Amino acid sequence: MAYKRTIKTMKKEQIFLFLLMLICFSLLSCSKDDEEATIPTLDKTSVTLYVDETSQLTYSGSDKCFWSSENELIAEVKNGVVTAQHVGTTIIHANELSCNVTVKPKYTSFTEPYIEWDSNMATVKKHMSGYTLKKEDSDNLGYLGKGQVDAYMYTFENGRLKTCGFSTSLLYSLELTRFLLERYCVVKYDNKSSDDIICYLESVDLKYYVMLYANKSGCAVIYTKAESTKSSDNVELNSKLKETYKTVTTMRTLEKPM
Repeated sequence: MAYKRTIKTMKKEQIFLFLLMLICFSLLSCSKDDEEATIPTLDKTSVTLYVDETSQLTYSGSDKCFWSSENELIAEVKNGVVTAQHVGTTIIHANELSCNVTVKPKYTSFTEPYIEWDSNMATVKKHMSGYTLKKEDSDNLGYLGKGQVDAYMYTFENGRLKTCGFSTSLLYSLELTRFLLERYCVVKYDNKSSDDIICYLESVDLKYYVMLYANKSGCAVIYTKAESTKSSDNVELNSKLKETYKTVTTMRTLEKPM
């Protein structure tokens, strides 16, 4: 009888151990599945686009994905579709994951002036060392341009860069417009005069304003630092931009090097 009881006890132990193994295996399998399900992934970590191009990002994870862009003026995202808006770099976030986005220009015919506000004359001169200096006084530097640019102009206040610009022929007005629209956000148009067309723009980092001024004599693009209390509607800003425009357009009459 003792032998039978021992056999019976062993069978119970074997059944118990078998059931215990099944439970452990089931728990480990569930744990592994849960672990895999909670690891989110994003199919791309970097994207390079031209303005107006799109790219699809795919998020995989158990949680609902919330998409956002650090700068929607450069690239916006909706349901994982990234749309390039303006030239620059930004980061797209998908919950805790991210993708670096670089937006490149299609139009590169124009070289913009040196735009580092509050730089002194020596710094600007160093940057423009490959250009012919044609005008210099205590408040201004003027250079002959190259390619499609006729001339560059820099104005200073108390020895520090405050505005700058360049001029070009009216023949290049369409390409110039496309060049600027890839890089800047339109604030407003001012076409009160049939002879003059003015377009106010702003940089995607909101650090400076741009004015495109066009008439029968040509086109000029003027840049000035954005102040927190100013906008394109500010009379003082408009006056400063137009004054620089008059200066830069006079540079167009200078003979360009062959």
